[in-house]
Amino acid sequence: LKSDDMKHDEMFYQGTAFNYIVHAKYLLLKENYRKLEALCEEMHRLFDIFNNLLGHLHAHILEAIAKDKLYGPEKATEAMQAALTLGRADGIIMLFAEYGYYITGILNELALKSKKDVYLERLRTEVSLYSHNIEFAGKIKKVEVHLTERERDVLILLMDGCSNREIANQLFIAEITVKKNTTSIYRKLGVSSRAAAVRKSMELKLI
Repeated sequence: LKSDDMKHDEMFYQGTAFNYIVHAKYLLLKENYRKLEALCEEMHRLFDIFNNLLGHLHAHILEAIAKDKLYGPEKATEAMQAALTLGRADGIIMLFAEYGYYITGILNELALKSKKDVYLERLRTEVSLYSHNIEFAGKIKKVEVHLTERERDVLILLMDGCSNREIANQLFIAEITVKKNTTSIYRKLGVSSRAAAVRKSMELKLI
């Protein structure tokens, strides 16, 4: 998908929409707007075959973003109008929110030309909120867990499925010491079981 190799889609045509949307988002992130614009035209052609409305909706939004970057807001609002027509029919919000970072300005431009468009106003509100939440989430400081060298040794063996006795034998320490270190690990990770400790350790990439 990253290299634009779509030839295998022909065998699994129902997966075509997903593959093209993923590749389009890759182009978006790479800021390759000319290629994105061209791809959107191809997406519309393909999505017409099975009348894939959600696929068309993605393509219209992506096309609006590309045109906004290449030609300015006037061309972008034309493409976004097509997306609004499709989305309004079913009150679709979340799909627009996915692209909130890119389309807030386009939606605001449309609002200046529209009068009492309830759907557009709701989109603007939800897209703005979603974008704010994503930005806020990105600023949340990563949880830092500081383990002692002994606790790390114990945790490694816990992850290997060793019992307290096996850990004690391998580290040449008393079982009570293993229990104390295990309790400390649980407390630092905010868990209450071995399975949870292992899972949390993997999530935080502690080992």
